Amino acid sequence: MNGASATTVTGADRPLVRSVARRVAVQVAVSCAIAVIFVAAVVFLLTGFHHHRPGEPPGDDNFVFDAVLIAGAVGIVIAGIIGWVAALRAVRPLSDALALQRRFVADASHELRTPLTILHTRAQVLDYKVAVDDPAKPLIRQLLNDSRVLGEVIDQLLLSAQIGNDPSRAEPVDVGALVDDVVSSMSMLAEQSRLSMVRQVDARPVVAGSPVSLRRALLALVDNAISHTPAGGTIWVSVTPERGSQVRLRVADNGPGADPRDLPRLTERFAQGRPVGSEPGDTDRTAKRRFGLGLSLVREIAHSHGGVLEIGDRPGGGFAASILLPGSGRKLQAIPH
Repeated sequence: MNGASATTVTGADRPLVRSVARRVAVQVAVSCAIAVIFVAAVVFLLTGFHHHRPGEPPGDDNFVFDAVLIAGAVGIVIAGIIGWVAALRAVRPLSDALALQRRFVADASHELRTPLTILHTRAQVLDYKVAVDDPAKPLIRQLLNDSRVLGEVIDQLLLSAQIGNDPSRAEPVDVGALVDDVVSSMSMLAEQSRLSMVRQVDARPVVAGSPVSLRRALLALVDNAISHTPAGGTIWVSVTPERGSQVRLRVADNGPGADPRDLPRLTERFAQGRPVGSEPGDTDRTAKRRFGLGLSLVREIAHSHGGVLEIGDRPGGGFAASILLPGSGRKLQAIPH
């Protein structure tokens, strides 16, 4: 890893670095402004108590006061510029650390993918060769499932390191078509779990972003709903326009929902949650929201597109997750009032 590549601020990190730099610059400028105002106040008080001597031309004090104000304003501007430059230099270690972190995650995920793929393939071959009534069959199936889950986690880690690296690749995304595609892709999985999936697309708004990332986020929300909705349940996938040209992508289910105590941390990496009314020792299919980076990745994708992830209980029972995105101002058809 060379030093030049490590010190490059990626698209995902640039807003954070700039935010820290702005904060430092504002603090420096405010400090300088307070000092200038204090000096100006002292000069004003001194000139206010100064009495004109007989024959002294009037207006000298006003000239001094105006000069102090102009000098103070110029000083504040210069202080702000100096503060901005100093802040950029001060947060350079932060940008280096963020770049190194993303590089490490991407490299580690890439290096682990090949041996894990080989392991999963061998587990598939073993599962195929072992008879159904063999006592080792359940253990082999568990090994096969564990290797698949581990592969998903590595894929999610790699995606997490890549999110927002190149904002210039943003393009118009038809959100209605995105919902159609995801529902079509996940319908068979929902049927296998004996779940109904309802698509609700009343409009075709367009957002600016990465279609691959947005599809991955919506897939994660649908997969989360399928994983935690009991058989016979329903999953709703909808897109609705919001005020201010915003667009809401929403996935809701009528499953057990999430324990309110877990809601604040469900978007943390590897967080686990319990459905309403469950106990810590429950181990059934819907008793624990499985570990992973799903909701955490969805939150990162939403933030990289200038949006937010909202999670909570669904009115009437269940769980709901929404991605609120800024619209591009374009529509493929008129939005009904």
